[in-house]
Amino acid sequence: MRAQKAIRHVLKHLLMVPCSTVHILVHLSCSSTAIEQNNAALAEFNDNQTVITILDISDVHNPQMLSSIALPFLSNVTNNVIVSEGYGYATTGQGLHIINLSPHRKPEIAASVALPGEINEVRLFRDYLYIGSNQGLHIVDISKPHKPVIMRTGGPEEYENMPVRGIELHASYAYVMDAYNYLHVLDLSVAPDPRLIGSIPVSDHWLLAVRADGPKAQLIQLPHSPSFCHEIVDELLNRKNLLQFNGWFDKVRVSDDHLVFVDSRTWKNIVLARGSALPMLGAGDFQNFYLNANYLAHLYLSGKRKVDSRTPTHAAVLPQSIHLTAQDEWSQTVRVPDKLLGHITDIQLSGDVLCVTSSHGVFLIADVTKNETPKILSAINFLSHQPTSFAIDEGYACVMRMARS
Repeated sequence: MRAQKAIRHVLKHLLMVPCSTVHILVHLSCSSTAIEQNNAALAEFNDNQTVITILDISDVHNPQMLSSIALPFLSNVTNNVIVSEGYGYATTGQGLHIINLSPHRKPEIAASVALPGEINEVRLFRDYLYIGSNQGLHIVDISKPHKPVIMRTGGPEEYENMPVRGIELHASYAYVMDAYNYLHVLDLSVAPDPRLIGSIPVSDHWLLAVRADGPKAQLIQLPHSPSFCHEIVDELLNRKNLLQFNGWFDKVRVSDDHLVFVDSRTWKNIVLARGSALPMLGAGDFQNFYLNANYLAHLYLSGKRKVDSRTPTHAAVLPQSIHLTAQDEWSQTVRVPDKLLGHITDIQLSGDVLCVTSSHGVFLIADVTKNETPKILSAINFLSHQPTSFAIDEGYACVMRMARS
């Protein structure tokens, strides 16, 4: 146990078919569900509504809020939204909602589907949505988005009614984490009839990452000896086929050039890995991105805040403060308010741009170009609603927002 605690301490600081059951399928008319609003104005919604908001982020320095639409049911923090070919697919606690995003300034709900159990996240493979719940894995055919069809609930047979905690897809396989800390590998090649290939017990407390390996999965777990630290870091920096399961790290995102995750000690900072090798433990490619401090620096440098009516020309970002320096050599250190942004609710990568949402209703766009110091480029505030999930597609962001608790 002492060795386990030691390695945990080191890494923490280092990494600063169709169902017979009758289901409700509700097709909502576009005219009755679309929310009328001005182009860039954010309409006010009731506290008991979940809202989808469309942002134009094609200009990362000047994002624009285009439109919003309310969903029929409430969402929770385990729900999410994904985007594909002009449609958004959002889950709420009761089911699935399909939003036509093609008229970005006036999105329309194409259909809603009620599903059994408490619904969490959704993933897309070909023409099928795979939706997790406490009653298993549900499959919906969305080849015709305006007419979705429930193909299976709770399946496959060996997986019937197993509570799903997380889903990740790679190639033609689904990797499903259940509530009992088992990772199940499903073959999706014969959709919509997934075949259970195998199951792996997972020590969730020690899980760092999962690497897809076709019909198998490689678990990258915290070892029981510090002598394995270099190997672990090397495994993490090798982003090939790395899945985005939350384990030891929160909100993991992986691309060809980046590995990004939320620091689980505070839920306020982000850790970036942008290299391909780490020659020495504790040095090199893992970099802490102090979100609150960088956001405060952005506010001062963009002129939204001023100190003694002087706009600073430089801000040195420290973990808990920023040091402002003006052209006349005047300077001041400003402490970062502890609750400036709240906690991080979602992160997504798009090339060298990292987008982040926070519980205090802020959408941030940051530049994480390799070999450059990460910096916030722009920010949008969402008034009273808290963004919980978002997806990015072709210069637009589709953001799911719920009332702040």
